[in-house]
Amino acid sequence: MNGSCVVIKIGGSVIRNRNKLLCLCKKIENLLEKDYKIVVIPGGGELADKIREIYNKHKIPDDLAHWMAILCMDINGIYVSGINKKFVTVESMRKCKSELNRGNVPVFLTFNFLREKDDLPKSWDVTSDSISLYVSRLLGANLILLKDVDGLYKNLKDKKKIIEMLSVKDLLKSKGMMCVDKYFPKLLSKYKMDAWVISGFHPERLEKLLKTKTTVGTCIKH
Repeated sequence: MNGSCVVIKIGGSVIRNRNKLLCLCKKIENLLEKDYKIVVIPGGGELADKIREIYNKHKIPDDLAHWMAILCMDINGIYVSGINKKFVTVESMRKCKSELNRGNVPVFLTFNFLREKDDLPKSWDVTSDSISLYVSRLLGANLILLKDVDGLYKNLKDKKKIIEMLSVKDLLKSKGMMCVDKYFPKLLSKYKMDAWVISGFHPERLEKLLKTKTTVGTCIKH
């Protein structure tokens, strides 16, 4: 993946662990020096969970909850951008590519971008996972999802062994190994793309994946 663009979605569970997030951001900064072009998209995390509570309590419309949750992603993105001077918030493809060329890490705030151009369903089936995939396709980039788990499991209650490689078809059939949103496998199949799910708590795994195209985690193949 050296020299190519990579979209890294940082899950909300990683963002809320400041020490782990600091280590991750430092690793990403170091990777810039090795000719990697990295775009960060933040998850909504605990803020989006609060929106879900409001949604369930007050029965607000799906599309309204969808946009409120995306705003939560932007808030987390602003937070992440304040951790490292190389991380710069962007709201357009033009600005994103400009910051990449300047050797920075664009942190994509997607609310305004998606309001102008959004082909995704407006429901809880679409979260930062699908949004990251959508943006990565527009950029022609690889996608890595950083989660609070080592990868995908056949059974979430038994995390002794991860699935190293999984087809999109099998992911669509499965209900027990999901740590991605419901629309993600459908979109992955439509785009004919691959994606990785790895732990955001082990930055060295991200580096290994970029260097060797393999690491501890799950590769989802289209």
